[in-house]
Amino acid sequence: MPSQRVLFTSDLHGRDELYSELVLCAREVRPHVVLLGGDLFAGDPREQMQFVRGPFDATLTELQQAGVDSVGVLPGNDDWNAAHELLRQSDHSDALRMISDAPWELARGVNIVGYAYTPLTPFSVKDFEKLDHYRPDKREVLEAQAIGVASEGNEVADVSRSLDGSDSIERDLLALDPYIRPGRSIFVSHCPPRSTRLDMAYGRHAGSQAVREFLERTRPALSLHGHVPSIDLRGGVFAERVGATLAVNPGQGASLHAVYFEAQNAVETLEHTILGRWTTLETPAAAGVGSETTERSLPRTSPGNDRGA
Repeated sequence: MPSQRVLFTSDLHGRDELYSELVLCAREVRPHVVLLGGDLFAGDPREQMQFVRGPFDATLTELQQAGVDSVGVLPGNDDWNAAHELLRQSDHSDALRMISDAPWELARGVNIVGYAYTPLTPFSVKDFEKLDHYRPDKREVLEAQAIGVASEGNEVADVSRSLDGSDSIERDLLALDPYIRPGRSIFVSHCPPRSTRLDMAYGRHAGSQAVREFLERTRPALSLHGHVPSIDLRGGVFAERVGATLAVNPGQGASLHAVYFEAQNAVETLEHTILGRWTTLETPAAAGVGSETTERSLPRTSPGNDRGA
């Protein structure tokens, strides 16, 4: 089977103009697979469920009309579980994949493995947030909120999260270790790995230490992230090596930010819709940020019209 082209974006936050641009981008890039990496909706559970039934359902129809075979969806910390449960009942269930439910087999030994939760934030905890690390940094716990609300149908109820390590992102990811094929798998996590340029927000790292350790331990070929969309605050960097893995966070902006690549040759074909093709040319790393080298992007090149060549 020919290589499968994948288009990935995140943090659309229910913005109609970004969903419209996503369809236009799919018509241009002609991907087989579209991956949506979380924070897809906005508002309370009722509003998000209305969006799923309306604009999101229409987007799925248009993506299929554009030739997209499958759409993979991952929740983010701003999404309500009620909206994602409704997606499971979609009329597009034949083409729709819930990325975090089970590994997804692509062609020629490549699979997609997804994980939805993000670390606790200083804000009220929601459905897809939990403690990051089994042995959390004391400051991290003191600054986090372990109480909040979770969705149940179209209502919300009080919820709390454990801070003793009995339920953590680290523990969840250990259970995913066997599904990662080093150098072949594509990992999708709404939260980026900690201590990279990809998780910089207003001078601080907002990523997950557990995700970083997972990447270093399991070594997927590519990992795809969102959650920290302000790409201008990280100097336009959208990809960075974490051990043997190329981690990617395309960011989000006034116009659609996305990346696309050939699944069976992801690192060598990675391209940003605005910032251009990723290259391994090395530039000096920012002091105290990430690894010893970082990668920079080149001006955009045309994706061409032939997919899966």
